[in-house]
Amino acid sequence: MISSVSHLFRQTPLGLLQIFSDGNVITAIQFISTATVGEDDINKERIQFEVKKVNDFDAENGNALIQLTIEQIKSYLFKGGQQFSLPLGAEGTAFQKRVWQALQQIPYGHTITYGKLAEQLNSSARAVGNACRRNPIPVIIPCHRVIASNGIGGYSGATSGYLINRKQFLLNLEQAQSSVPQEQLTLC
Repeated sequence: MISSVSHLFRQTPLGLLQIFSDGNVITAIQFISTATVGEDDINKERIQFEVKKVNDFDAENGNALIQLTIEQIKSYLFKGGQQFSLPLGAEGTAFQKRVWQALQQIPYGHTITYGKLAEQLNSSARAVGNACRRNPIPVIIPCHRVIASNGIGGYSGATSGYLINRKQFLLNLEQAQSSVPQEQLTLC
């Protein structure tokens, strides 16, 4: 359940994002667009951030937390190495919250397998995958950094299609912008 006072639609290279806040914490980020992302989308000069729709506030004087979120997402996409510093209020079970906390500890430009993360949490890879699937604040809580032992794994419950393209885009973006040597980009 998403409780929100304010939300904003914002066009990004990842598609249309809807950002929710209660004014104190970010409660959710949802991808609205099913558009695919690809290598051409990394061309920063062609990407425009435009306010598509604003509810409960205007873009100039709106919810400061949503505006800060937009700025940090822009920094993540265009400058690299962004560590988000936003108050989050993700709703979920105690286990899901534990997984989401662990996801936030995975360094930018690194990945970890579902199995390895499950081992660290004394759980199963399937349970970790299910918690990743239920992540209400993707990108900021970086579930895209969790991969299968034999490939990319899933993203938001999908194993192919535009959601996997989105996950691959995020991994490629971090790899391209990361100062971590190539041989260290696999597992943290």
